[in-house]
Amino acid sequence: FTLRIDRARLRELLGFGTGQTLFQIVNIIATQGDNVVVGHALGATALGFYSRAYDLIKLPGAVFTNIVGNVLFPAFSRLQGDRDALAVGFRHVVFANALVLLPASAVLIAVAPEAIRILMGPHWAGAVVPFQILALTMLMRVSYKVGVVVATAAGAVYALAATNVVYAIAVIGGAALTARWGISGVAVSTAASIT
Repeated sequence: FTLRIDRARLRELLGFGTGQTLFQIVNIIATQGDNVVVGHALGATALGFYSRAYDLIKLPGAVFTNIVGNVLFPAFSRLQGDRDALAVGFRHVVFANALVLLPASAVLIAVAPEAIRILMGPHWAGAVVPFQILALTMLMRVSYKVGVVVATAAGAVYALAATNVVYAIAVIGGAALTARWGISGVAVSTAASIT
């Protein structure tokens, strides 16, 4: 046992940790930027409808991250030196998600008025259209989460941070440009950014 610091390992750990921190900071800005624009441009009521619709769409991605992502991360980490195996694993997971999420998205779009009324009450009808628009992106949101797991396992945290910077600019800029069409317009620009 020694108290000597291995500078190469310290540099590696700090490099990964710094990239991961940047990714998380930009991720918060990206995921909350549209809410800031909606709240500022359209008011609290519109923000309530929009944020509830968006929160319902985020649920599959959160479930994936909390359950499946925690199982897949160690498996993908073992493959970090084999880009081909990582790509095959990514495609398999995205395909399995597509089998579940594409039909689920179609069902949610069809039953959105009734589902919103049952889950949240009759006064939340303003969330139906944004929910339907954002429901189109469920597969893309979860595929993004799979990509985050794979890229993090491969150590590509700076690429993730750069991708999130582009995403944040698209979400915030899109929301600012489309706010004039209400929360439906913002939902369309957010869906395009997610895609």
